Amino acid sequence: MGLDLAALLGDSAYKERYRRQMIEWSDGRRQEDYGVFCRAACATIDRPICIVSDVRRQTDVRYFREAYGPGTRLRTVRIEASEQVRHGRGWQFQAGVDDVQSECDLDGYAGWDLVLTNERPDGVGELLDRLVQLVECGGGVV
Repeated sequence: MGLDLAALLGDSAYKERYRRQMIEWSDGRRQEDYGVFCRAACATIDRPICIVSDVRRQTDVRYFREAYGPGTRLRTVRIEASEQVRHGRGWQFQAGVDDVQSECDLDGYAGWDLVLTNERPDGVGELLDRLVQLVECGGGVV
């Protein structure tokens, strides 16, 4: 496609112009192998603790549960905010992009170890405390 990777990694009109095509391309790859991108993201991990951000599909969670599941310290965390707060942060809904699997497949997923609601700019410390507690305690209700 000859795209500018640096421009695609940010929030820009350039990225939005190609978002639908990128989603369609990646969906095709996932049809062949649902773990293709998760496996690639983890290929060079050489640390005892790793945070994988921006997991977007139930098949991504499935991959991590299968690859690093029972008997490990795998933890799943969802960080969410209300639509009103997201609008205040500049998000604008785009039909055909924000209502497809890559954006909302995990909205109904209930298997999270921890759900953090990120509504207040001054609440980050509290969210981080809960996250640290989850990691240090090895699970359970936080």
